[in-house]
Amino acid sequence: KRPGRGSLSRTPRRHHTGPAGAAFPMPTIWALSDLHLSTSGAKPMDKFGDHWGDHAGRMAREWDRVVAPDDIVVTANRSPRPLSQIGASVTVIGDREIATRQSVTVVDLLRTVPGVGFARNGGVGTVTSVFIRGADSDQTVALIDGVKVNDPSSPGAGFNFGDILTGNIARIEVVRGAQSVLWGSQAIGGVVNLITRAPTATPTLNARAEYGWRNTGQVVANASGTTGPIAATIGGLWYRSDGISAFDERLGGRERDGYEHLGANAKLVTSRYDGTALIA
Repeated sequence: KRPGRGSLSRTPRRHHTGPAGAAFPMPTIWALSDLHLSTSGAKPMDKFGDHWGDHAGRMAREWDRVVAPDDIVVTANRSPRPLSQIGASVTVIGDREIATRQSVTVVDLLRTVPGVGFARNGGVGTVTSVFIRGADSDQTVALIDGVKVNDPSSPGAGFNFGDILTGNIARIEVVRGAQSVLWGSQAIGGVVNLITRAPTATPTLNARAEYGWRNTGQVVANASGTTGPIAATIGGLWYRSDGISAFDERLGGRERDGYEHLGANAKLVTSRYDGTALIA
């Protein structure tokens, strides 16, 4: 049977070479997403190349629809504008791309954005700095649902992206270039806006669980719905891993630096009689 839109997929174990030349296996991950199987239109194995080409073409068309020219962006102008009417360099990572790439951390999604780099002192959960267009990490403004989260009490007021996981992130907007007029003097390199899941009109529950190598596990759940003039969404995330050594293995770093993260998010939208809405 050939998988349809949803499928049960298995990522095989591979061996990667570490800094000391030693091979180590990557985790085996099972992912279940809207399982639908179909036998119609199945192609023999000798046509696998053609089938994969068709699949790649469909994926490219789907990704083109993720960020269309008329997609609405808020971060660039602090007001909703179609992407085609914005002069700034903007990259949008939508929920479909986030689900397809299955990255654990936000920086693993940002690493493919043009002009964006990061430095991490070890594995997941260690101190992570993001650099946009070569500017210092303290010249990158981080937002969650439009609220600035840079810590002014930290040296340089840079934001640590190490604890930000993709669990209930629905969309990421990255604006490259100076944005000081809109977001303050710190926004010299650019702005990263992390947008959480919005409430839905009907009761909706999303949940997933993963387990892999080095006792790495993750559970993510989100529930949302609307009743009367109030719409709400609430979610939670738990992640843990034995991790890898943050010290160079070539210098004797053999111990594992584990990490555990527990987070929650909530969003409340109340519609008023005059047509306005209050979002918290």
